[in-house]
Amino acid sequence: MSTQVAESVDALESDAPPSQTSVRIGALRLDRATQTVSVAGAPVTLTKLEFALLSYLIAHPGLLLSRARLVDSVWRPNYGGSQRTVDIHVARLRRKLGPALSLKTLRRVGYRFELPPDVQQSDGASA
Repeated sequence: MSTQVAESVDALESDAPPSQTSVRIGALRLDRATQTVSVAGAPVTLTKLEFALLSYLIAHPGLLLSRARLVDSVWRPNYGGSQRTVDIHVARLRRKLGPALSLKTLRRVGYRFELPPDVQQSDGASA
């Protein structure tokens, strides 16, 4: 992961100043301070939960995230519904973001957000 992307992802997980709470990965841009997402400069409207799920996935690139972990982290531990809600929200994100969302499904396990190959370089190149 490039240093710039790593710093942006760290800022998403922290209480960093608003100027440090956005991340750009390929055509996808997420700004936590303004709760906005765009693809190739075009704004994309997400619900609060869709935004929270996308933010969480981006903040944990390369990690296999089970539905249970996503529910506990995004919907909170006291959520009384089915874990299948994750699948529904992921389908909505895929429909809205298209190929800009590099999310791999591992059947019966969960999801993994993958950085594009050009972003995974450790030489500090940015996406």
